[in-house]
Amino acid sequence: MLNKEEIKEIIPQRDPFLMIDEVEEYVPGESCVAYKNVDENEWYFKGHFPGNPIMPGVLITESLAQAGAVAILSMPENKGKNALFGGINNMKFKKMVLPGDRLKLEVKIIKRTLPFFTLISSFLDVNTALPSSIRAKKLPWVLSILFILSFENE
Repeated sequence: MLNKEEIKEIIPQRDPFLMIDEVEEYVPGESCVAYKNVDENEWYFKGHFPGNPIMPGVLITESLAQAGAVAILSMPENKGKNALFGGINNMKFKKMVLPGDRLKLEVKIIKRTLPFFTLISSFLDVNTALPSSIRAKKLPWVLSILFILSFENE
């Protein structure tokens, strides 16, 4: 398990744009399972939307990309580099992400063609007020995402 300080030793993002709170497990160059605790005091809720706070989809996407960056930048040969977001395919949001939700972010690297990495990602809400019949299905909110991340020296 990695906390925020340990995550910051791997990826360059910092508050308020560090979008993962902890890493449950990771295998350098292969995968990462991370969490984002969506707090009611998040900076983006002030404007998205006042009185009806919803986490922007672009920031959910960034959270997934940062989990992917942990998998890539934890490789010894990539230490100190930046992972850049190169593209995305087939992203679908299944419901709104609200204050109090806890996102489980799962990323697997499925292809490496240097300097590019292709990742498949999914995320689940593991702490929400969904009816148990829906929660029991454990369906990913995001299906079949293909990220292309490249890296470069700072």
